[in-house]
Amino acid sequence: MTKFQEKTQAQVKQIVGQMVGDEKLVMEGKEEQHNAEHGAGSGDADQGIVRDQKGEEQPKDKPRAQTVHKTRTDEQASRAQAGDTWARKGPILY
Repeated sequence: MTKFQEKTQAQVKQIVGQMVGDEKLVMEGKEEQHNAEHGAGSGDADQGIVRDQKGEEQPKDKPRAQTVHKTRTDEQASRAQAGDTWARKGPILY
């Protein structure tokens, strides 16, 4: 369950508790909402994404993320340098 879903479920629990007059249900909802807001309980991983000063999502290791797609393995580099037909992409037409 996502953080948003957990917070929403906790809020619904609080509202229902208030409507039926069940103080225990209200307190459970408040506790669940607090846990959802502060990351406790669910163990929801951030997948290496953080928010910057503007609130935009950025990778935790931005320099690595910017260069990771540019690097090639040694095997790929040697095939490209040798002009090997296996290094080409797509079908070979004769």
